[in-house]
Amino acid sequence: IGWVLDNVEGARARAEAGELAFGTVESFLIWKLTGGNSHVTDVTNASRTLLYRLGLGD
Repeated sequence: IGWVLDNVEGARARAEAGELAFGTVESFLIWKLTGGNSHVTDVTNASRTLLYRLGLGD
Protein backbone atom coordinates (compact mmCIF):
# COMPACT_ATOMS: atom_id res chain seq x y z
CA ILE A 1 0.00 0.00 0.00
CA GLY A 2 2.85 2.34 0.84
CA TRP A 3 4.45 1.71 -2.53
CA VAL A 4 1.20 2.55 -4.33
CA LEU A 5 0.81 5.77 -2.34
CA ASP A 6 4.40 6.77 -3.12
CA ASN A 7 4.63 5.69 -6.75
CA VAL A 8 1.22 5.88 -8.42
CA GLU A 9 0.45 9.39 -9.55
CA GLY A 10 -2.50 10.84 -7.65
CA ALA A 11 -2.91 7.85 -5.32
CA ARG A 12 -1.94 9.68 -2.13
CA ALA A 13 -4.23 12.61 -2.90
CA ARG A 14 -7.13 10.27 -3.65
CA ALA A 15 -6.50 8.33 -0.44
CA GLU A 16 -6.45 11.55 1.58
CA ALA A 17 -9.71 12.59 -0.09
CA GLY A 18 -11.31 9.27 0.86
CA GLU A 19 -11.49 8.17 -2.77
CA LEU A 20 -9.13 5.17 -2.57
CA ALA A 21 -9.82 1.83 -0.93
CA PHE A 22 -7.79 -1.31 -0.32
CA GLY A 23 -9.26 -4.77 -0.06
CA THR A 24 -9.17 -8.38 -1.16
CA VAL A 25 -10.93 -9.86 -4.18
CA GLU A 26 -14.23 -10.35 -2.37
CA SER A 27 -14.11 -6.71 -1.24
CA PHE A 28 -13.92 -5.64 -4.86
CA LEU A 29 -16.72 -7.99 -5.93
CA ILE A 30 -19.05 -6.81 -3.15
CA TRP A 31 -18.22 -3.19 -3.95
CA LYS A 32 -19.07 -3.75 -7.63
CA LEU A 33 -22.25 -5.75 -6.89
CA THR A 34 -23.53 -3.04 -4.54
CA GLY A 35 -22.80 -0.24 -6.99
CA GLY A 36 -19.97 1.06 -4.82
CA ASN A 37 -22.15 1.34 -1.71
CA SER A 38 -20.39 -1.28 0.40
CA HIS A 39 -16.66 -1.86 0.90
CA VAL A 40 -16.38 -4.80 3.31
CA THR A 41 -14.40 -7.97 3.86
CA ASP A 42 -14.55 -11.17 5.86
CA VAL A 43 -12.19 -11.22 8.85
CA THR A 44 -10.51 -14.42 7.67
CA ASN A 45 -9.66 -12.84 4.32
CA ALA A 46 -8.61 -9.58 5.97
CA SER A 47 -6.18 -11.45 8.21
CA ARG A 48 -4.34 -12.78 5.15
CA THR A 49 -3.40 -9.21 4.17
CA LEU A 50 -1.37 -8.96 7.41
CA LEU A 51 -3.26 -5.72 8.13
CA TYR A 52 -5.84 -7.36 10.41
CA ARG A 53 -5.16 -9.35 13.57
CA LEU A 54 -7.74 -12.11 14.06
CA GLY A 55 -6.87 -12.64 17.71
CA LEU A 56 -7.38 -8.98 18.56
CA GLY A 57 -10.17 -8.21 16.11
CA ASP A 58 -8.46 -5.14 14.67
